[in-house]
Amino acid sequence: MKIYTYDTTIFDFRKLLLEHFECSDLQKLHESHSDWVPKKELTFSEESRTLFHKNFYEKLSKPWSDFIELYRSFVEKQIASHVGGESKFIFQALPSFRLHLPNEKAIHKVHFDSDEDHRHPPGEKNVFLPMTDCLPNNTLWAESSPGKCDFSPMLLSYGEYAVWDGNKCAHYNKSNTEKLTRVSFDFRLLAKSDYDPTYERTSYTSSTKFILGEYYDEL
Repeated sequence: MKIYTYDTTIFDFRKLLLEHFECSDLQKLHESHSDWVPKKELTFSEESRTLFHKNFYEKLSKPWSDFIELYRSFVEKQIASHVGGESKFIFQALPSFRLHLPNEKAIHKVHFDSDEDHRHPPGEKNVFLPMTDCLPNNTLWAESSPGKCDFSPMLLSYGEYAVWDGNKCAHYNKSNTEKLTRVSFDFRLLAKSDYDPTYERTSYTSSTKFILGEYYDEL
């Protein structure tokens, strides 16, 4: 895993989220929208289908031009320099929205992205981009290399992001006992040399094929 910093005044995703959710503090999103908090404990099949997720993805599908343009600019100007140049990789067309609510988990299964439940093609790299500071019990826990089982928390601060091998390294969440919500995005990168346009599997969460024009996009 490698951790990088970026200029939050240039790539101000948080401002867009605060405006969209009409709140002043993303860490207290569960308080400002308490009626959206699930009444019962979430399960694996429900973890990305809360009212918070529904609201975000509905806005994104309209489409949310300001957000999408900022995301593509982030990939082009920030990510490309760290993975060998913008012409050499493709990327997840729209990022995944993650919400780790108090007393909940954002990820319910210990898994790696290319396992049989999640079905991602081999070779992807993951980008973890938090919109709030990460605390020990409301962040990702991941192993340092596949099969090592030496899980440790990704304690990133707002203004940092991690590029790491979530495709093969197992990861999970603990129950959030921090009393603060963690809001983050994650997305995948794939070297063009690893891209297989005939790959038949589909994304568990979005039901899109792992091909350009569906799950992936390019600059």
